[in-house]
Amino acid sequence: MSVTVFLVAVIVLLAILVGVSVPTLLQLRKTLASAQSFLDTTRPQIERTLEELTTAAERIQNVASSVEERVEQAREILESGQHLVAQVGRVGSALRSVTAIGGAIGPAVVAAARAFFTRSGSNYESIEESGRNDGE
Repeated sequence: MSVTVFLVAVIVLLAILVGVSVPTLLQLRKTLASAQSFLDTTRPQIERTLEELTTAAERIQNVASSVEERVEQAREILESGQHLVAQVGRVGSALRSVTAIGGAIGPAVVAAARAFFTRSGSNYESIEESGRNDGE
């Protein structure tokens, strides 16, 4: 008799399990059908979105590449500018040296020129006077 009670208990539990499982499985089937329908309707939108994202990523990559080229050009220009500034600094230094030398030598050259022209002028006057005396 205990085997019969056990079998009846197993059958009752199995019936309860089937009774609970059937509605759950039916709901699961409806949920899966709804999910399939959702995926079918959104698939074209998702594909378009992915294509647009791919296009946008390509454009961003092109822009980044262009920016990278421009930055490299700017770097070259800045390096050239640095070389130019260094050359201008050297020229300025050379001009300061020439100015200093000119400032030191200038008065001596002016004095020598004055002395030369003052003596040359007096010699010219004395030559003129001697020429007048000879011709008289």
